[in-house]
Amino acid sequence: MVALSTVRFGKHNDEVKAIQAALIAVGIDIPAGVTGFFGEQTEAAYVEWQCMLGLTGSAADGFPDCSSLAQLGAMGRICCGMPPSRCYRQEFRTLFE
Repeated sequence: MVALSTVRFGKHNDEVKAIQAALIAVGIDIPAGVTGFFGEQTEAAYVEWQCMLGLTGSAADGFPDCSSLAQLGAMGRICCGMPPSRCYRQEFRTLFE
């Protein structure tokens, strides 16, 4: 499970790696690739994801919320807000077990 508190600007961890990998999996470019560091490139990529979801203005701020993460999870194999055993697909679980 990805905790929102672990995927914020300046954080460096495996949850950020999962977000980055999921963004890349849905076709969003992160020039540095999957680094695990939530910096300007990850923020810009997440803004792009939020815009793809139809969010605009301050709603597309580059910072994950559970709704946008859940939608990314449905496409990019991440899970937010529930234990891995309850994720939508088996492949989500493999990232977090």
